[in-house]
Amino acid sequence: MQLHQILTNHISFVSDKKLVLTSELQRKDFTRLKALLSRLGAQWDNKQSEFIFTRHAPSLVQRIIDLGSSNVNKFHLYPSTPKVFDFMKEFTPICYLGASGQRKLRVLEPSIGLCDLAMSLKDYLIQEGRDCILDGYDIDPLNVELSKQKGFNVQERDFLTVQPEPIYDLVLMNPPFDSSAFVDHVRHASRFLTPTGVLVSVIPVNMPRLLKDDVRHRWLMDRIRLYCPEQLEKGNFLDKDTFKNVSIDTTVISLNSESAYQKDLASARTLETQLCSLSLSIDNNLKELSLLSERNTEVFSAKTIDMFLTGFLDTKLNEELNLHPAFLKQFKQFIQDEYLPLTKRTPTHSLCLDNLLFGASLTKAA
Repeated sequence: MQLHQILTNHISFVSDKKLVLTSELQRKDFTRLKALLSRLGAQWDNKQSEFIFTRHAPSLVQRIIDLGSSNVNKFHLYPSTPKVFDFMKEFTPICYLGASGQRKLRVLEPSIGLCDLAMSLKDYLIQEGRDCILDGYDIDPLNVELSKQKGFNVQERDFLTVQPEPIYDLVLMNPPFDSSAFVDHVRHASRFLTPTGVLVSVIPVNMPRLLKDDVRHRWLMDRIRLYCPEQLEKGNFLDKDTFKNVSIDTTVISLNSESAYQKDLASARTLETQLCSLSLSIDNNLKELSLLSERNTEVFSAKTIDMFLTGFLDTKLNEELNLHPAFLKQFKQFIQDEYLPLTKRTPTHSLCLDNLLFGASLTKAA
């Protein structure tokens, strides 16, 4: 029997969240139906002989009838779970945003889905003596309708077509992972932040690494390197079972607004932090120290030294994800000063250094 036929002629709704069979099905047909409805979040209650849903059951079943069972997850919805928000509370600025309590936070959720993050945030802020005004978008009309029933201001739109308005203190998101869509969503969402706003988003872990040569992904990776590189380190990922039917590793990142990012890039404090990270990385890696020591005992031309440093730093910039490429020149100079003294480079440079020292001694004597 076709699933379409079963849903049309062999079920009945006890309530908005309960569905029963009106006739006995063959085992194979029941198994197929159970598998289909479980993809929509339904659980089979064997004692009551009914399917129990967490969402509006008639609307979900009507979608299957209209679109076909192969399009159950047409919009690539993978709902957030309590684990996601717990992670955000612990490792992102959500824990202190709006702590003054002087006004409500303006919050945007670009793909609100089933409102899991929105509800968790709202409840958490109220418990903390804070509150927010939350706006949202979703491409799925069913999600929009259910979100409105829960009291949220949600519009049915493809978020990427929405004109940015930089009025939000917080953008909270679990974007679609399909292909590289998450990058486009994160970048577009960042344009909605106030200058002091923060974006907090779930992302797949491996995508940025695999697509690092794409200019859009470089945009994202540069900001991750500056603000939360630790979230792309093994051990800091979300648990594998966080999202149902998702087998890839995921994590949560937090980024500042574009204006804040540019300001941070130009600050002396950021440079100092980056150089400190580089120094710690080298000092705690015997292989790297050994490699630098070998170079320090030989004489190389300035060009050779530059080629060596470029190759040496490439791994740290693109694989370890803990350094920002904007500081490449300063990184090279730091290594030269700390690990490759000028006296160990070309004779010309050594001679220049000797002349400078000799001139300094004459000046001091005079």
